[in-house]
Amino acid sequence: TDAIIIRIAECCPNIKNLDITDCFEVTDTSIIKLAECCHSIKHLSVSGCYNLTDTSVTKIAEYCRGIEILNISHNHNVTDASIIRIAECCTNIKDLDVTFCRNITDLSMSKLAESCPNIERLDMLDCINVTDMSILKVAECCHSIKYLNVEGCRNLTDLSITKLAECCVRIRHFFDYGCPNITSISENKLRAAGCTVCK
Repeated sequence: TDAIIIRIAECCPNIKNLDITDCFEVTDTSIIKLAECCHSIKHLSVSGCYNLTDTSVTKIAEYCRGIEILNISHNHNVTDASIIRIAECCTNIKDLDVTFCRNITDLSMSKLAESCPNIERLDMLDCINVTDMSILKVAECCHSIKYLNVEGCRNLTDLSITKLAECCVRIRHFFDYGCPNITSISENKLRAAGCTVCK
């Protein structure tokens, strides 16, 4: 509940890791308090906390600038505003999960790729509004990427995945189930670079 998270924030200001996955009763109120009090957080999961909105996610970005692993998946309230703020404030982020955040578009994902070149793991499963534009920007800027999940991103094509294979030589795991316009042409280029493709 909010009361528990607020208590944690007040009593444990130096907390580094917090996983409150599927805590349905948690709202922006307690997460804002957490962000304001606990600037040292490195790993935070609020996956499935579907009452959260951009209001609290942007506060996490603004106050917890050293965060490296952030899971905000399964939340339809999260929009480009949150991802843009993460890109602006959390440039050292290494792992971001935005699975089932269906209101995210190329606008924010391209900004994230430009601003966070050290990202190693990106989960974008079922981000249905994302297109080749985002993945082309990942290929251009995020050469440390090792894991990319774009399952259900139906707008993606071989164009961006071929570029990914050419530019991101460290990628080792790629997931593209439910992407009918990604074919064996680009998948085989990833495989040739040593990447496991799961379709």
